[in-house]
Amino acid sequence: MNPDIDKMAQRTRRYWYEDGLVEIAAGGVFLWGTTVILVSAAIAAVLGAPAALVVAAGLIFLTTVGAMTVAKGVRRAVNAVKNRVTYPRTGYVAYRAPKAIKRSPAGMIGLAILTVAGSVIVAAGLGVLARRLPDWALSMPVSEGVLFGLLLALLGYRLGLARFYVLAALSALVGAGVALTTDPYNLLSAAVYFGAMGIVLIGSGGLALRDYLRQNPLPADGDADEYEEV
Repeated sequence: MNPDIDKMAQRTRRYWYEDGLVEIAAGGVFLWGTTVILVSAAIAAVLGAPAALVVAAGLIFLTTVGAMTVAKGVRRAVNAVKNRVTYPRTGYVAYRAPKAIKRSPAGMIGLAILTVAGSVIVAAGLGVLARRLPDWALSMPVSEGVLFGLLLALLGYRLGLARFYVLAALSALVGAGVALTTDPYNLLSAAVYFGAMGIVLIGSGGLALRDYLRQNPLPADGDADEYEEV
């Protein structure tokens, strides 16, 4: 692709995250997850082992189907706030999604083979690491911290926003800290990680929003510059 087009596409994607509202919303979702885990653990503790199985099933449901519903609601809420806070200041930017690439059956089979092969290699590598690393390093909080950190780092690379690299490092550090200061094999350690990262995300988003509002005051006539779809 043309480098100028690449930069324009990155700038348009970055615009969605510049005001920090997405991070604040994501932090709220993390705190919601913390609440779900704590309530589930409390119910299981009161009602006993049979109820724990039901609670575990409900937790899986909430983190899959429920998460998709929450994600849609969060996006609508973020859009509603942007309509009142962001767009009046700097306009609306829409990125025209590229057309889907049609792949041949042979290409799809090749992609599936590469995916399976890559999964096997990663699994083998993790198996080797498991023998050399301490137990806590492969616990749930550390895994969550590293995986979410990788997602944040990838997002930072795609958007060109340095603060996401900082959040990625903090995610890994929070996961390691939770594993070292709590029982990393207890489900409650996951609640601690989600709660801590929720606070970190809300804090980061709040600082980004503060800077955004300072740098982009409302126009005197109340009308922001309009952006066309790119």
